[in-house]
Amino acid sequence: MAYSVSQRNQEIGLRMALGAAQGDVLGMVLKQAMILVGLGTAAGLALALAISNVVATILYGTARDPLTFVAVPATLSFGALLASLIPALRASRVDPLSPPCGISKAASRTRLARAPPARTPASVSLRR
Repeated sequence: MAYSVSQRNQEIGLRMALGAAQGDVLGMVLKQAMILVGLGTAAGLALALAISNVVATILYGTARDPLTFVAVPATLSFGALLASLIPALRASRVDPLSPPCGISKAASRTRLARAPPARTPASVSLRR
């Protein structure tokens, strides 16, 4: 999630500049994370159920424990929510006026101040 948020830093800054509230950005990032967690949990549960059937045919006395099939995904989902909360909070605090990554504010101001003057038709020489 941290990588995804860092890649979308300019997009998030633009959204906030256009009026998105911090809560909107926080919800957007958490929603993206929980969709991924939900898909992973569903795939993991399906595989776990399939593998438990195979193991039950091989080993005698093994059974599916419903508490395990509920507690483990719930615990992992809660951990994933906490892990994605840090990048989501960082994304909600993006300064919409900050320059892109790798350029400091002072450098961006200097580049704007030293921009070459625009060429007007009068200053353009006609060479043939």
